[in-house]
Amino acid sequence: MNVKSWYEKRGLKFVYQRGLALLDRYGLSSRKAFRRIEACLETLAASGCAPTFPTPGYVVERYPTLIQQIQKSGAEIAVHSYHHIDLSELPFNDAIKQLTRAVETFERFGIEAHGFRCPYMGCNDELLNSLPAGMFDYSSNRAIRWEPANMPASVSLFYETLHDFYHGSSAAETVCVP
Repeated sequence: MNVKSWYEKRGLKFVYQRGLALLDRYGLSSRKAFRRIEACLETLAASGCAPTFPTPGYVVERYPTLIQQIQKSGAEIAVHSYHHIDLSELPFNDAIKQLTRAVETFERFGIEAHGFRCPYMGCNDELLNSLPAGMFDYSSNRAIRWEPANMPASVSLFYETLHDFYHGSSAAETVCVP
């Protein structure tokens, strides 16, 4: 996907608001993101639950020890391609290479992965049906939309843009299963 197409799907106001939200959430270094992951793990563990973190292969390569620790803490690490790019925008063989490279990276660093989610849920039936047998036990590439009650107008643009982008099914009408 080129930059122009990426921008046209989102618009200036969304990009600005999303950029501010990401900066607030993650900061300029990885330290804040790591603290958020630890807090998530602790919060869910207190309820007897564990998250799944779809993780790009390049992140595993950059932070293998951290990803190993997250997995040892009980979280599932799922493949999220090698680069965080929309696989539906790539030629078919390049999309397969992205997933294969990610799996090889996970294996090289001893990260167990059973499932995958494509970045931006950029997955199609051709890709799913062409994956090598046994590569993944499951795929989580179906968007489901939860609509907050009494949503403020400032948040509405974010949800509308995500709905237009992902075409999620309403949680009120769809069962969400792994």
